[in-house]
Amino acid sequence: MAREEAAWMLMLVAQGVDPVESDKQRRREAVDLAFSNYADRFAGSCKGKGWKLLVKRSLTLHIKPVLRDKPLPTITRADIVAALYRMPDEQVGNRRNVFAVMRRLFKWAISRGDITSSPMEGMETPPPVKLRERWLRTRNCAASGITPPKHIAASVRSSGS
Repeated sequence: MAREEAAWMLMLVAQGVDPVESDKQRRREAVDLAFSNYADRFAGSCKGKGWKLLVKRSLTLHIKPVLRDKPLPTITRADIVAALYRMPDEQVGNRRNVFAVMRRLFKWAISRGDITSSPMEGMETPPPVKLRERWLRTRNCAASGITPPKHIAASVRSSGS
């Protein structure tokens, strides 16, 4: 083991790399840039109650179980896709939200100098949720304190809805 370590250090020195700096970088990636720890710091930096809640839920439920403690610089687009498509197909809106959280996390990492480029660069945003038509019945309007326009209320009363 010691001979292997010595051979490794000798190779690093021959390449002009400082073995002590190389070891510090390796340890930094293993601890500070481990995804789970980094994600917690990102969540802590988020402002706004709603956004912060969305970030924490997305990270806890969907992203951390897939990326775990993988060092941030080694995360690839395939890792991101694995996290997104592990989610049920019915959760189209949620998938879009998780995508937004991950995109913001990687932009934050770039701005801090922890990575040089985002693995999400060039990825297409998941499609938006299809709009649904919703109609309130007159009794629902009354229950929520909304008064429907008179011409609608008159036609509803005559039709018996």
